[in-house]
This record gives sequence, C-alpha cells and structure tokens, in this order.
Amino acid sequence: MSQEPLPKLRSLMIAWSLVVLTATADVAIGAWSHSLALIADSGHLFADAATFGLSVIAAWWVSRKNQPSTGTSRLEVIAALVNGLGLLGISAELLWSGLHRLGGSAPEIFSVPMVTMAAISLIANLINVRLLHGHSHQDLNVQGVFLHLLGDLFSAIGVLLAAIVVWLWHWTWADSAISLVVALIVGWSAFPLIRRSLHLLRTGAAISDLNQTTASQCICCTPTEIQKLLQPKLEELI
Repeated sequence: MSQEPLPKLRSLMIAWSLVVLTATADVAIGAWSHSLALIADSGHLFADAATFGLSVIAAWWVSRKNQPSTGTSRLEVIAALVNGLGLLGISAELLWSGLHRLGGSAPEIFSVPMVTMAAISLIANLINVRLLHGHSHQDLNVQGVFLHLLGDLFSAIGVLLAAIVVWLWHWTWADSAISLVVALIVGWSAFPLIRRSLHLLRTGAAISDLNQTTASQCICCTPTEIQKLLQPKLEELI
C-alpha cells in the first residue's frame, strides 16, 4: 500500500503552521506600520487557517483509517467543499474591504516595515505552494488547500506591490486597488473546487442508494467499479 498519506499529512501541518505564523506577524507589523493591507491580509490568512484546519483533520483521519491514497474519502470531499465555500466568503470580504478603503481616507503608513513584512509573507507562501504542489494533482482535499495557498500567494504579491508603490510614490490607494484584483482571483478559483466536490458527493449518494437495492440488481457493479465511482481521480472529473 502507498505511504503517501503520512507525508501528505506532514506537509499539510507544516503549511498550516506557516500560515498561522505569517498571519500573526501580519497583525503585529500591520498594527505597528498602520498598514490596513497587512491587517486585511492577516484576516485572510486566519480565515484560511480555520478552513485549512478542516483539511488537516480530514487527512489525519484518513491516514488513521488507512484509506487508499489514490482516491478521495467522503470526509476529504466535505473538507474540500468547505474550503471552496470559505474561498467565496473570503473573496466577498476582500471585495467589501477594498471598496470601503477606496471610498475613505488612508492613514499614514510606515512603508519600510510594510515592504519587509510583505516580502516575508511572499516567501512563506512560495514555500507552502511548493510544499503541497505535488500532493494537489490527485487529492481533492489537498487541492482545496492548494487553492487557498494560491489565493494567499496572489494576496502576498498584491500587498508587496502596494507596499512598494506606497514606499516610492505614497499612492495609498494602491492598497485597495490591488486587493480588489486579488479578491476576484480568489473567488474565481473557488468555483471548480465546489463543482467537483458536489459532483463527488452526488456520486457517493447515488452509490449509497444503489447499495439498498437487491443483489440481482447490483450484479453488474463490482467492488472495483463502485470504488472508482466513490473515489475517482481528479483527472476523471476535469
């Protein structure tokens, strides 16, 4: 049997820890530098960490149950669906915050600590994306986390660009403008994940109904065929 679940679980836990540490640093540096972008990014990261935790728990549960690593358990599918819905919620919050800041006045921002923290956040997100990229191709649960991390990565790039603009030209509106672009990217990335998760949940329900019928009605469905329906690879859903 493949030993992938345990390395996958360790990767998820390392990535989750980096997200929490980065979010905490964002809050501290954002409050000190008066950077609303860093504070907003920390809220984004903490929200990600909350839904991210569901995926870590799901992967841990599957590894304890010795589920096949080539498939996707029902618990992992539910965690992936929650991740997708979480992405939509985060996108809506970022859109609202960006529009609100565009319509108001921005406080004085200490740009040097803002640039420094944004660069650190970008490096941490690059590490996370690299860490989970190999696990995201055939695991819907990890793909949900990976999409969160891509959203975090784009957000970190946006904050860094905004910090550089504020530092060089004092254009504080750049914060809000970039956050709107990031919000749209995060929201758009959620739809494929939600669609695949709902597809798997519907397929699982159909198989559950099938199991209630008589053996003569199910004679054409071998255990292997049923497992393929319950646990398809991602390539089969695209």
